[in-house]
Amino acid sequence: MDAALAQECYDGPGDEDLLDMTLSTWVDIDQSGKVATPRFNRDLWCTDWWKHFSANPSNPDEDDARGKLTWRNRFRDPDNKIYNFYSPTENVLAKDSKDAGFVVADLAKYIAITLGGDLGHFSWVAQEKTKGNYVLVGPVASGSYYMGWGFNLSDPPPGSDFPAWYDSVQNFNYRQVKSKDDVAAIYPSTFKQIDIWPLFMTGWGFYPPFAGNPPHYDWQRADPTVPDWILYLYSDDLGSRTAKEHRDQLLCEAIPALSLPVGANPVHKFAPSDLGNPGDRNFNIPLLFVDPKHWPRGRDSEGDKLPIWFHSDMHDQAYVYTYSFYDKLVSIISQ
Repeated sequence: MDAALAQECYDGPGDEDLLDMTLSTWVDIDQSGKVATPRFNRDLWCTDWWKHFSANPSNPDEDDARGKLTWRNRFRDPDNKIYNFYSPTENVLAKDSKDAGFVVADLAKYIAITLGGDLGHFSWVAQEKTKGNYVLVGPVASGSYYMGWGFNLSDPPPGSDFPAWYDSVQNFNYRQVKSKDDVAAIYPSTFKQIDIWPLFMTGWGFYPPFAGNPPHYDWQRADPTVPDWILYLYSDDLGSRTAKEHRDQLLCEAIPALSLPVGANPVHKFAPSDLGNPGDRNFNIPLLFVDPKHWPRGRDSEGDKLPIWFHSDMHDQAYVYTYSFYDKLVSIISQ
């Protein structure tokens, strides 16, 4: 219930939604506006960096822990005991296909409209899209300064034979990521260097995002909020140990999800014989357990026009409106 987890935590890669869960700086959208394709090779994405680090089947203790920096299959479903009660009319877990800044602006708008009463609209997707892409809109801030959807505008260090991912705009004293074609020309001839100097923001190196700011500082953290151990993550000697010690923090703050949240969507792994068939452990709350004639929030104006069941409505609404939901919980517990 209210599960703020990505579908891929259980389903693996099958639920990827590049249209709704990426930024326009990393994908190209077709003319229909409905199909998103990677602008840069997926090997260069933060979400796929884990694939660079192989496991050791003969000795799991020697696995490179960076190979586990992914939301895919992060959680298991032991003995088929997980049930998903979800709401397609969620507010906190609602999808928003806009870029990060606009998503945070939408979040701020709902706070203003409701005079602080709705503090969560779009907050989950804002959290994912602002990883490595810190955004401040009015009183609302979201994101981090490392990995995620940011770009590496600091590497490689001076004197390296590895070509930089960025171009310097000298007249205006700032840097910008190279074009799609220029990045493609660099990769894949430099595949191994991506472990050390990836295309995504490492978290090490401060650079001005706009013209006229102070000079670059390539040898300091991008922001004081970036962990002081972040540079070790890209080290041959300390990378695996760093990932193992800080895996959950890296996932929460820096590794974006590419699928929608479980609390607003079904999980295919919970439906052995397909969604809606016997054995399906996904339950659409407003469809199955709400009387639309008497529901206080009314109906959604879009899609299937379901009754609007928001985050935490299981206890925010009176029992007289939610008793069918609790009856189902009791029946499952009694099995």
